[in-house]
Amino acid sequence: MLRYFGQLTRVIHAEYVFARASSTLDTGSALALGRHPSNWAKRILLLGLALTVAGFLSCRMAQTFGSGMRYGITLFTSDEAIPVLMSRTTDWNLFQFYYWGQDRFGAWPFLIVRLVQRTLGQREATESLLQLFQCLWVVSGVFAIGGLAKQFKLAAMGLYLWLIFAFPYLTALLSDVAQWAPWQASSLLFSWWSIRLNVDAQSGSSGTVNSAAAISLLILFSSVAVWTSPISGPLLLGISAIEVAGKAIGASQWPNLLQLWLRLSAIIALPIIVEFAIRGFYHRAYPFVGHTPVEFDLDHLGSNLNSVLLRVVSAEFFNLPMFLPILMAIGTVGAVYSFASICKSLRAASSPAPKN
Repeated sequence: MLRYFGQLTRVIHAEYVFARASSTLDTGSALALGRHPSNWAKRILLLGLALTVAGFLSCRMAQTFGSGMRYGITLFTSDEAIPVLMSRTTDWNLFQFYYWGQDRFGAWPFLIVRLVQRTLGQREATESLLQLFQCLWVVSGVFAIGGLAKQFKLAAMGLYLWLIFAFPYLTALLSDVAQWAPWQASSLLFSWWSIRLNVDAQSGSSGTVNSAAAISLLILFSSVAVWTSPISGPLLLGISAIEVAGKAIGASQWPNLLQLWLRLSAIIALPIIVEFAIRGFYHRAYPFVGHTPVEFDLDHLGSNLNSVLLRVVSAEFFNLPMFLPILMAIGTVGAVYSFASICKSLRAASSPAPKN
């Protein structure tokens, strides 16, 4: 346990450096960069530092918690071998659109790895490349968290990385190439961030991202999310409604905001319709693949939630002697930081605008 705690301490230190560097990469400061060109060098340096730490965390995650590690072995299981085979095959047909034999797990990560390993000519390194790509994709979700958190950027990014690495079972699950959830999680986070950009651009509260760029990002990330799992479509529609409702608080422009939500829904509906059509062609071409119903498993919701909570509570981290004092200290610091940030925001909102 001490060995694991030492590894966790080093990872948390790297997380802090990463979150500290990434927290300065705020899209809302791009206008200030235009007024102060010398800041570009500083921010490019910080971006390079953040990407370097992200690469380090991804490499350590792949080496320590990669596929098979959850079962105490270093080889791929039969389920985990299929993504490797899909990344190495030379066939290009509709059957490659989903995880072989299923219609609920989009195969875009394996197709990307296939293209990369063909370009590099490193077919023997497919397994390592796929594992590293998945870990990098999971860790990169911290950038989306940073874009969403605003005043609590540093705390939110640190919490996200802490959740990834604090629980060995969860880390191993997020490193399993046969699981769709790791690919979907970051896809949803980037889609959510794209929705926020669209809401800000359309409402005029963002001066750094134009509508065309925001729409392009939303189409890209929502397509990836829906391709990964069809359930992402309804989730993104709900997230867009929440974002628009949040913008509507205290505003008197409900008709305009309703039109904004309808526009966002139309954008999100595009990949949903395309994926649904491709799924239909897929089943007609390969009728031996069973249909996976898109529905909520309400009957087993309680038992599944209980199973997850038991695994979280039984993690080694919660059995550390100083866990409760550490948790109380973190909560106190977080509460003080949040209160200070709220007071700062209120003072900034109540102060008169500077005269030109």
